[in-house]
Amino acid sequence: LNGVSNNNSFLIDSLTGGSYSIIVTDSNNCIDSINVEVISDSIPNIILSVEATNIVCYDDTNGTFKVVQPDSSYSYVLYRYTLFNPQVIVDTGFYFNELIKGYYGVIAISPSGNCIDSSVILFIDEPEPIIFNTPTVSAAYCTNNNICEGLIAMNGIPSGGVSPYQYYLNELYSNIPQGLSAINDTFQGLCPGIYETQVVDANACVA
Repeated sequence: LNGVSNNNSFLIDSLTGGSYSIIVTDSNNCIDSINVEVISDSIPNIILSVEATNIVCYDDTNGTFKVVQPDSSYSYVLYRYTLFNPQVIVDTGFYFNELIKGYYGVIAISPSGNCIDSSVILFIDEPEPIIFNTPTVSAAYCTNNNICEGLIAMNGIPSGGVSPYQYYLNELYSNIPQGLSAINDTFQGLCPGIYETQVVDANACVA
């Protein structure tokens, strides 16, 4: 190919628009050639298929964005689109992780820089924070035959996160967990002490 060094491959890529002569030489130095015209599209039409995954827990940074079947002929730049700064460059590549909530899209650029196209814009979302009411507590006023009678139960159904929910109880300073329980169950037989309750949603997010 004129203008390009010898190439034993059947594929020659990353060419700019223009006229080219393909010259073939065999082992006997017999030569043949053909002229071809590479035409540049006036409108960019780079195939850009993209996918994104949402953030698992509220305020995490584990969203992802990727170019499906990227073409090595192009470089890809990920942008995050915001209200006050319309285009923020995040990174280059074709797979991006550790992303926060927001609108994202990639721009593909040819080696010459003359061909540029953009993907659709996808929104990476995150769950709402898990919120729950203060649990209901029944004090262990006394013990009968050394059997404790304290109770702790959740007060209503949590919101946010991803349902269904469970909760677990931990006695502080003793580091003895009481295990997971359904959100409408009650921890019974508790002795006097300081307890911590935490809610776990379907994504294993904890509040």
